[in-house]
Amino acid sequence: MQTTQLTSEQKPTKRLPSRMQNSRANAQSRRARRHGYLVVSGQNSGFPCMVKDLTDQGAVISLTGLLGVPETFSLFIEPDGIKYGCSVTGSRGNTISVAFSSKEENQRYRDQKKRILV
Repeated sequence: MQTTQLTSEQKPTKRLPSRMQNSRANAQSRRARRHGYLVVSGQNSGFPCMVKDLTDQGAVISLTGLLGVPETFSLFIEPDGIKYGCSVTGSRGNTISVAFSSKEENQRYRDQKKRILV
């Protein structure tokens, strides 16, 4: 029995699964989970949430214990120090998808909360 070795030109190429091809093509999407706060205008307290799928245009947010979400609100993403103005584009159970209308850098919810309480 004779074995043949394949050269680099003859080696079969591995194809990525379609989900991996799509995620590589859409490199702007960041799937890392981030802790955030949903703040309704006119309120002093925010509701903790988990930001699941973050892009430049919007995000998918998971909430617990919140019955109704207004059409527009502010979203503070704590680790990044960014405040987004958001409007709801869809919802399913405790998960909502939002589109961003504005973005402010170096804004933290905890700093904002201290200013309001003083």
